[in-house]
Amino acid sequence: MKILMSSPSVVAPLDLNALKEPNLSKFEDFLVGLCKDLKPLPSGVKPYFQTRTNQLLYNAYLPLKDLINRLKMRFKDEIAIVIGTTTTGVEENFKDLQKFGLKGYDSRRESLANPALFLREILGLKHLAFGVSNACTSGSKAIIEGARLIKSGLCKIAIVGGVDSLNTLTLHGFKALGILSDKPSRSFCEDREGINIGEAAGLFVLISNEALEKDFKDEFKVVLAAFASNADAFALTASNPDLKSKEALLGGLNLKNVDYINAHGTGTKDNDAVEGAFLSEFFPNTPTSSIKGFIGHSLAACGAVEAGLCANLILQSLNEREATLPPQLYSNIDKSLSRLKLVPFGMKKCVKSAASLSFAFGGDNALLYLRADDEC
Repeated sequence: MKILMSSPSVVAPLDLNALKEPNLSKFEDFLVGLCKDLKPLPSGVKPYFQTRTNQLLYNAYLPLKDLINRLKMRFKDEIAIVIGTTTTGVEENFKDLQKFGLKGYDSRRESLANPALFLREILGLKHLAFGVSNACTSGSKAIIEGARLIKSGLCKIAIVGGVDSLNTLTLHGFKALGILSDKPSRSFCEDREGINIGEAAGLFVLISNEALEKDFKDEFKVVLAAFASNADAFALTASNPDLKSKEALLGGLNLKNVDYINAHGTGTKDNDAVEGAFLSEFFPNTPTSSIKGFIGHSLAACGAVEAGLCANLILQSLNEREATLPPQLYSNIDKSLSRLKLVPFGMKKCVKSAASLSFAFGGDNALLYLRADDEC
């Protein structure tokens, strides 16, 4: 069974097809990735669904609305929803606690299933809907869980992705860790100082080749060819310097000929050192870049957003024979990572396959491997 992916829908501070200069905004002494010009939630949405997180997700849903509506006519009772998130309605609860005390708090707004349940409600669906919350691997793991649901026969269609919004708790939490930067994140550079927190949403529709009908064939040209995840439980906020845990992600996957790798690339001293060593060891000749210096680190959304980037490179290559790779912001690469093949501005390549890496707190790791469908 093949798991096919729709064209992605991504809401981010910057068009991922036009990565030239970072689009970051000032927050206190730091830079953040802020999404602007969002369409409002539809009228009649229940109060506990009225969050910025769901507004971002709703805006990611809109470009897929027509496809989903057509799929509903054929698979209405066989469509599941899996959304990765960490923030849900924490900011709205925080503000209402300040205004109204405990009367302003609604635990349903902070449920990690809230975005998935919101999307199920506006779609009028009745099947499985749940959230995944594994910090920065959440978006990737939501995609993985959706694929597993289809493979197990629990659904025919899975709407999957990740979403997180900027909020006081997250920003001050990372500030307390001392890893926020007042400059655009400089992944894999000697002078990297930390991350820029961002917000975003990324959404896909997954379907198996067995369920795919002719009417939809042109809209599913990318295959989720392989995926892997594990947890080394090394430390709450640090990556395991022993590469064995990340090497285990590769398992039996044949990624030797992968055309592009989207790195997690947070710009922190610790994470970049470990990930850079992993990439240098196993993918020294593969063009690699991180986009977090352009749009910020969108936490639970980043795995889905960056999988969307990989899918778009494949689709662009199918349409135009080559794609412009997302460049890496850098000028002085960490000398210990000199084997990395970081993407310069303007580099073009035919991308038939791409991999996206996500590494999270608690030693949680995930890998998504996408390729063009052989039948395209």
